[in-house]
Amino acid sequence: MLDDERARVQEDRHVALSVRNSLTVVLPLRDAAACRVAIERQRLAIERGWAKVPGLISACLATLPGDQRSDAASPALFVECTFESELADLMSALFSVIGPELSSVLAHCAEYPELADARGFAGYLAERARRSSAFASGSLPRGMLDLNGIVWRLLDTFALPNAGSLIETSEEELEARRSAVGMQEPIQGVPLVHVAWLLPRAIARTKRALRDLGRVSEPVEHDARFVLDGTRLLFVAYPSSPAQCWAERLSQRGFGPCARIWRNARGFSLPFGVRRARRARWLAEFVLEQRVPVAAWFNARALRSGAACEG
Repeated sequence: MLDDERARVQEDRHVALSVRNSLTVVLPLRDAAACRVAIERQRLAIERGWAKVPGLISACLATLPGDQRSDAASPALFVECTFESELADLMSALFSVIGPELSSVLAHCAEYPELADARGFAGYLAERARRSSAFASGSLPRGMLDLNGIVWRLLDTFALPNAGSLIETSEEELEARRSAVGMQEPIQGVPLVHVAWLLPRAIARTKRALRDLGRVSEPVEHDARFVLDGTRLLFVAYPSSPAQCWAERLSQRGFGPCARIWRNARGFSLPFGVRRARRARWLAEFVLEQRVPVAAWFNARALRSGAACEG
């Protein structure tokens, strides 16, 4: 057991220190239902193809819901690839291995070329790539990090409840969240995709919080990051343990930076006057309840079956 743990730590250090690139794309859908059908039809071929792409670390496809309370954001397809190579090499490998399968899915996205060749496929994804904000090792002096934490706790103590928590959630949305929570839990390495909607006039504040994310004192997870898409705030991670265990660990190690960001989202209200442990559990519940089912995925770092929950 000790040897396995040591090997896992060495593997994590190698992945964290290696030169990695990430392609993150959010594509508006013309027909969300047809896209889900296409993914289900091609899922096995796509997942097998990802395993053959050199340098690929992780990948996933997921259909994102539109905002039921606003027309500002429509349903979209989320595409993510983390890799150790040049983007051009990744695009070439993806198209040569699973080009037809991926094109049959992307065909339901807005403005995808009807007869896409390798160049059209690569250009379409590269031109729509989104910036992501990842948890990273901090570079600030420890004293400054502690001071920031004290200031945040003071602001948190006197903060008013989030107005978004007063909005009732529809029964359909609740049922979608319930069905997403238990999805693929016995399998290690399943990506966790979380969708939150920003409050009005909160985008600038959220961008500032995302810029500060890279100064976290220690990495919460080297494969976890936020993506801002208009008023839709995505959180994607590739846990090496079941989602419940991982969310609990995230809430303990990353409560401060996550709360600074999610406090700008609907439905996120910091519990007032409760113990730190309960606040952490509440954040973990927020993460799990607003997950989005992942339709197809690949994770080269997935641990062997039987990985235990870390405290």
